[in-house]
Amino acid sequence: MEKVAEREFKPLWRVSLGDWEKGLIMAIIGAVIGVLYEAFTGPTPIALTWVALQPVLMSALKGAIVAALAYMGKNFGTGSGGKILTNAPPSPQPEKK
Repeated sequence: MEKVAEREFKPLWRVSLGDWEKGLIMAIIGAVIGVLYEAFTGPTPIALTWVALQPVLMSALKGAIVAALAYMGKNFGTGSGGKILTNAPPSPQPEKK
């Protein structure tokens, strides 16, 4: 039988290093989605000049910041059990056969 690794208990109102790493990934994904959205929905195709790219990149940066803050806010208020505003230890997982 295979042992399931116990997850570490994470107190409510704490953010771990892994949460920060995942928040950074969410920010990068948010920025890429923002740039792609602007590229495909704009009135004209994006030219590769700073004047044309600056508003698109600023919009993508704002989207990345919002995505990272939303993810970090969710992790800040979530305990080990995965429930928001609840600090219950994770429920035991049934063993797979």
